[in-house]
Amino acid sequence: MQINSFFAGNLQLGEGIYYDQRHNHVWWVDILERRVYRSSTDGSDLQVWQTPELVGFVLPHPDGVRYWLGLKSGPHAAFLRDQQPPELERLDTVDTDSPQIRVNDGSLSADGQSLFVTTMDMEVKHPLGRVLCYSQQGKATELSTNFLISNGPAVSATDQVIYVAESEGHAGRQKGVYQIELNAATPIEMLLIEWPFGGSPDGVSMDASGTLWIGEYGTNCIRQFTTQGSLLRTIELPALNVTKVASVGNQLYVTSAADGISDDQRRQFPMTGHVLVLDGVE
Repeated sequence: MQINSFFAGNLQLGEGIYYDQRHNHVWWVDILERRVYRSSTDGSDLQVWQTPELVGFVLPHPDGVRYWLGLKSGPHAAFLRDQQPPELERLDTVDTDSPQIRVNDGSLSADGQSLFVTTMDMEVKHPLGRVLCYSQQGKATELSTNFLISNGPAVSATDQVIYVAESEGHAGRQKGVYQIELNAATPIEMLLIEWPFGGSPDGVSMDASGTLWIGEYGTNCIRQFTTQGSLLRTIELPALNVTKVASVGNQLYVTSAADGISDDQRRQFPMTGHVLVLDGVE
């Protein structure tokens, strides 16, 4: 397995890495810098869009033309044309009652028609984070509440189960990864993966074989688990604050965050803030 820099930037909070099979593009965001990035899978044809708010994710819209953007105040549908500002249409507002709430991460249903969104308390003090599901028309269904930082989510191939991380943990919800079953009248939730490791579970994604990949913020690790919660392996990277993984064949694309790292940490983990690509992953 080889580990290389795919995008040698200085992402302050790189997140939301996603492979768009429609156009063979890799997408990611820098939440704090309010930027959306896109490139070909070989790293060429880089495009960057500036957004008016913090942005947590970018995902293909089911109309085949636009993209869903997870802006701070709520999800939007957007035209992202090369060399032009985003053209935005609001889907929902999530921060009306509490301005410290923001959209954090997102994922698509297996058929690409629905959008799953996680939210968080930017002050990391109150369990205001939720897990929501949106139809293409913007109808929202609340699936879970009581998160400080809800992250992920990963969606099963049947859309019957989603996997969501509580990145911080509090008295009412343990840090770890939760499984939420959606095939009942009321979603059934359980703690699937406790988190005894040094960092925090960040973005959760699922690969083609049905295993979960989890970035670990605060360390240089990504971890692979079965959907029964068993740890399969840990991969150490030359980057700190690893946030999310996108699996494409025998490659992994991984985002990281440079926010708050010291000079000593930069010397020890020189690809912090980069998008990394791992080749030859079996």
